Amino acid sequence: MKHLLKRTLFVAIIMTVAWGLLRYTWIKLDFLPQIQNTVIDFGIPMALGILGTFLIRHDISSLKDKYENFAWLVSILMFFLIFINVGRFVQHRTARVISLTELTSSNISQTDHADYVEVKHLNADTSLVGRNFDYSVLSKPRGGSDITFYLYQLCPLRSISGAFVGYCSSQRYTYSMSFEREIDDQRIQFVARYHDHIKQVAPEATFLKVVKPSDHLENYLSIVDENFSYYNGRPITRSRIFEISSRNEISDGGQNLLIILAALAAGLTILAIVAAVGGVSEWEYEDSVKESSRYVQMAKDFLSYPENWFIALPPFVMVVIFVAMLFCGYSPESSNSALLYNWGEATAPSVFGDKEWWRLFTSVFLHSGIFHIIGNLVSYCLMVSFMISFFRARNIFFTFLLSGVFSVWVGLHFSGGGVVGASGGVFGLMGATIALCLLPKHRRKPAHKVILVVTLVLMFINLFLSLTGGVSFSGHVSGLLAGAVVGYLLYLYEHHEKMY
Repeated sequence: MKHLLKRTLFVAIIMTVAWGLLRYTWIKLDFLPQIQNTVIDFGIPMALGILGTFLIRHDISSLKDKYENFAWLVSILMFFLIFINVGRFVQHRTARVISLTELTSSNISQTDHADYVEVKHLNADTSLVGRNFDYSVLSKPRGGSDITFYLYQLCPLRSISGAFVGYCSSQRYTYSMSFEREIDDQRIQFVARYHDHIKQVAPEATFLKVVKPSDHLENYLSIVDENFSYYNGRPITRSRIFEISSRNEISDGGQNLLIILAALAAGLTILAIVAAVGGVSEWEYEDSVKESSRYVQMAKDFLSYPENWFIALPPFVMVVIFVAMLFCGYSPESSNSALLYNWGEATAPSVFGDKEWWRLFTSVFLHSGIFHIIGNLVSYCLMVSFMISFFRARNIFFTFLLSGVFSVWVGLHFSGGGVVGASGGVFGLMGATIALCLLPKHRRKPAHKVILVVTLVLMFINLFLSLTGGVSFSGHVSGLLAGAVVGYLLYLYEHHEKMY
């Protein structure tokens, strides 16, 4: 038990200091300002939480089986709470707030290096208001989706060329098939409800946030481009955006520090109780170390054959692209439609109108959200583990790729927007697995019967989830059928090749 607590405390302290220093340097150097705050506040702490738990995996594995899973959950949650509050503590402590009587053309330059501006009076011209509607769809871990509507409003500041004050109203809904049919009506009602909200809050506003690329700067700049190219007869060459905020957004970081200490104390206490009640086994600790070494050796052996790289290539490309999108302005609180399109999203006008057929391939490796890519990665790995017993790695790759491309092509005929995601290719692997399991040579083998049942269950679950809205059902079905055909043809080719 002592080893578990010592290692956990050591890892927590080292990683906390490292993340704190990295976040402080990040802020001071203004490094990669386009990365959204939601990624920094939630995505990175979650990744660090998983990493911290991974570093103490042998100690957790030494617990009794019925307590081990609970310890994994406690460890990840503890590290996540610590790292999310470390980042916020540093951000609060480094927040730059300036106080001005009023924003004027003579002092506006002082806000260039500030995060917040406190004013006694805001001279906003609410007679001119520009608006921009946006939305985001967030998949739930247990299936289904939530959709959030955003209405960005912007009005100019009097006597200051290129300075604007903005406000964002939002509302979340459950995304379902019935909601999808009424989405236009819901959007109209939402816009009508918050249409002039900035006119109500701007006269009383005294605390402003300087909008940066890590926030929703692009949404506000699009309003400027569409509505305020000229103001008071002069062209707008540079825009400064201030968002109506509250002093509650910043503090001295004391609350975050208390949460860090409380999370660490609670986590260590729970782990100590679990270890005391369940007991710790030294031989299980040693077995975990040996098992990790075995997995590392298996991975080395697997990748030592160049053809196996075909299997590793799709998930590697998906992860690299998604991480790169995070560094280029991806936001979980936005539709990211422009970003996805720039990275190769397939839309009907671009593919069929502009003949950009390459988008059929790039769309397979793009994903709209974290749960989207995680679900596809897990399903892909599971299906590959099934298919490896039927034919070679390169044929698995071609089955995935061709099914994915075909599913995107079909999906564009039934979708009003863009199509992204590897789910069509994953359904192709399901279709190929089912087709091969039903061949006379394989269907009587017990192992293949289990593979068939598991694949069928997974297929029906995913098809059912495809009906919840926001998902290309036609793309999934077409990928399934394409995979069955392509997989069977490649199997025949490989079998014929082996005979000669």
